[in-house]
Amino acid sequence: MADHWELICHHTYTGTPGVVYDRSPSHRSHAAVVGLSDGDFLTDGAAPGSGAVSFFKPGARLRIPPSESWLPIGAVMGEVVVAYQPQPGAPSDFLIDSDSIRFSIRGGGLVAWFNAAPSQYAEVSTHMDPIVPWPGVPTGRWVTLGFLHDGFGTMELSMDGTVVARRTIPLWPVNPAGAVTIGNSSDGGSVLHGQLDEVKIWRRNPRQAAEEFLDRPMDDATAECLARFGRELAEVLRRHPECAAWIRATLPTVVDGLIREAMNKGPETRDRLQESAARYRDLWGTGRLDSDEMTSLHTEMATWLQLRGLPVANYPGLRSVLDSECWRVLRQELPDLDCDPQLMALWRSLDRSLEPRGADKSSTA
Repeated sequence: MADHWELICHHTYTGTPGVVYDRSPSHRSHAAVVGLSDGDFLTDGAAPGSGAVSFFKPGARLRIPPSESWLPIGAVMGEVVVAYQPQPGAPSDFLIDSDSIRFSIRGGGLVAWFNAAPSQYAEVSTHMDPIVPWPGVPTGRWVTLGFLHDGFGTMELSMDGTVVARRTIPLWPVNPAGAVTIGNSSDGGSVLHGQLDEVKIWRRNPRQAAEEFLDRPMDDATAECLARFGRELAEVLRRHPECAAWIRATLPTVVDGLIREAMNKGPETRDRLQESAARYRDLWGTGRLDSDEMTSLHTEMATWLQLRGLPVANYPGLRSVLDSECWRVLRQELPDLDCDPQLMALWRSLDRSLEPRGADKSSTA
């Protein structure tokens, strides 16, 4: 199945001193060097020949300009390999800074801050949210420090692959980052007292749904059927540009909002959703779209969410789409996918689970 995460920044600080090359697949996160000399780029880092960059100097930093790789973000994950050497009187040492993501060492603890304004600002720290005894960031040796914001309800901090802090609250998607600063705050006032060997940052893969849709066993006739349907859909949307714009703006927001509200019903519901999602991916990826297991999965999940106070069939945003004129136009002008009977069976199963239930309307969250 498609990867949930997309690597959007990968620095190793090897090669020509003073040149910071992005090794991620998009190669869009090269960095400009500010306040550093060639002598600050070291041949050896965590391993001989691995490369590293040494900060310490006031104002020293690396600046990644804004790019499409950081737009949108939604969920974000990162890790840095650092050798930390704290200095007396330094309140914070910034590892990463931007308009929407800040990762720093504060008072010997780790702190990650995320901006989802106008809805929310959120922070997780080893000071307030430890899940294991926190010894402080090790000094004088290489360590891997990490952060996670899953876009829905969980923030985490990690050290050498072990989660050391976690905060679980309702969360909104992380905003676009703008320019990103490595090794200091964006204004240059909180330099990292240490060396960086490697930096990796991932965002939620914005193409995951499309990639997973095609990632199922199918013969040539089914593949051609889906390609033909795609062309016909594009033509319908060309004839109705107002519907095309409305669907692009509305449908992702509605689906994201429904998932978010369900995830925030508590840890038991979150675990059940994640388990159901794993079962769904397995059934889809092995070509069992029309199986009894898939039908049962839809029914079980709809029933569970209804019991948790979220009757999906009457979810206002979803009903606004299914009852809209644009949705009626699509269903009227698009042909049935009879050439893909498995997908049609899946659609009918979903359609039944989304039939409005009048008795539940008053309990819609």
